[in-house]
Amino acid sequence: LVGGSISDIAFDLAYSPNGTLFFAGQFLTVAGTAGAKYLGRWANGVFGTLQGGTVSDFVTTLCFSPTGTLFAGGLFTTTAGTNSGPLAQWTGAFGTIAGGSISNVGGHAQVQSLLWGRDQALYAGGTFNRAGGTLTNNIARAKNDTWGTMQGGVQGGVNIVSVQDLAQAPNGM
Repeated sequence: LVGGSISDIAFDLAYSPNGTLFFAGQFLTVAGTAGAKYLGRWANGVFGTLQGGTVSDFVTTLCFSPTGTLFAGGLFTTTAGTNSGPLAQWTGAFGTIAGGSISNVGGHAQVQSLLWGRDQALYAGGTFNRAGGTLTNNIARAKNDTWGTMQGGVQGGVNIVSVQDLAQAPNGM
């Protein structure tokens, strides 16, 4: 991209419905401008930051709803100074997820993959065992502000298990 660079690694890219490119990672500056902490955007040939606050740590995944709500997941625990857990939404300012956050009792939660499904639900994968208070195993689905499990989730004995990526098949499954 012309017009600058980011100061470190970008983990994910997502286009908004209006065509703005958003990017996430472990960078602290965008095009030499501090304050981009972990999230930035590229619109009309110019790098920029997100208005409405910053997140407290790396952002590893992004996705958009059809209405333009940006969902961000990662290692962070706060957005715009408010406890959010590792998942937040942005519509011009950061907010928490209406159905509750994701957590990991006994460890640090991380959201590593997000997908907006054809069924108008948000899917999250990563390392966690609670989503909005519901017991889950590293993968969960939120629809109509309610989190649910996905047939027992993903488990793995004594090894640390994490869902790294989510994808939707052409038939919507």
